Amino acid sequence: MNARIRTLILATLTAALSSTTLAHQGQSHAMTSPVQVNGKDYAFSTSSPLQTGWTTFTFTNTGKELHHFQIARLKAGQTFEGFVADLKARGEAATADITFVGGVGIEAPGGTGTVTVNLDQPGTYVQLCFVPDAKGVPHFALGMTSAFQVTDTANGVAEPRADVAVTLEDFGINIPQEIRAGRQVWGVHNKGPEPHEVMLFRMLPGKTVADLMAMFTGGAPAGMPMGGVQAAATGRTNYADLELTPGDYLLICLIPSPAHQGKSHAELGMVRPFTVK
Repeated sequence: MNARIRTLILATLTAALSSTTLAHQGQSHAMTSPVQVNGKDYAFSTSSPLQTGWTTFTFTNTGKELHHFQIARLKAGQTFEGFVADLKARGEAATADITFVGGVGIEAPGGTGTVTVNLDQPGTYVQLCFVPDAKGVPHFALGMTSAFQVTDTANGVAEPRADVAVTLEDFGINIPQEIRAGRQVWGVHNKGPEPHEVMLFRMLPGKTVADLMAMFTGGAPAGMPMGGVQAAATGRTNYADLELTPGDYLLICLIPSPAHQGKSHAELGMVRPFTVK
């Protein structure tokens, strides 16, 4: 995975939106009480041990920079201290052996997003932020990573029901033809062999999809991050609680593809504009 390209793209996004203060306030209508996670510059609040099963997380960006909330499970026998040491030595390449579970996509300062994920196996899980600072240093390298334990006792929570079904594949984003405004649960399922994310942006008035895409390579701000779902491994589903108002939006996956010389999934077709009526 060519992490450097993704870091450069996210660094450009951070720079483009650094002077924009608009924040999205998500609302949860999940079946269970969410685990509250705060992300600041540069740390996550820690989570108590959790049980296996469907678990809802509400992530709030309490910092002054863009942040996201990535959940991953360490491989059996790997310690958090060992993973952090490997992360410092090899950067994002150290994530090759972990399992991406999902999480909340990029939120602006003050923004909140809620996602339900399946903690299907016990073990050590990590919370990570890959968004870089203005100098291009990923937030995890600045201390924005922590761990929590998942026990082998099932919590008994039923899988959520989706109002909107979204599928991710190599390489495309499939959504219904019509998305209506209001509170809704998106079930985001990765059916491709590579990990996929789906970041959600609301386009600013008068801006086009071309303007928003140009924002990732140094263009002026053209859209605001509204969360979405962080990287999930093949076969996994995340349920994102969203409240959408009428307007134009864009879904995008920026994960690099190791099978395509590190090209981002967006370059390979994972860009999906849509309009909320």
